[in-house]
Amino acid sequence: MNKLIVFILLVVSLACVFGELEGVQPQVCKMKANDCNRMHQAYLYATQNGDWKDMPKDAQELFLSVYKNNC
Repeated sequence: MNKLIVFILLVVSLACVFGELEGVQPQVCKMKANDCNRMHQAYLYATQNGDWKDMPKDAQELFLSVYKNNC
């Protein structure tokens, strides 16, 4: 279940990053406090279960970058 959550957050993160790079409605990717809380909870859960280590390094960096820049 946790891998699914991390995957969904990764897809949303990628969509926001590439959408902003292409100039496609960057306001769509503005995150709310609730989204940040969910990302934080998914990160904590992934690190506790060891799923975080299984993710590719690039995916980890992208996830953390989106969290850092938007939360």
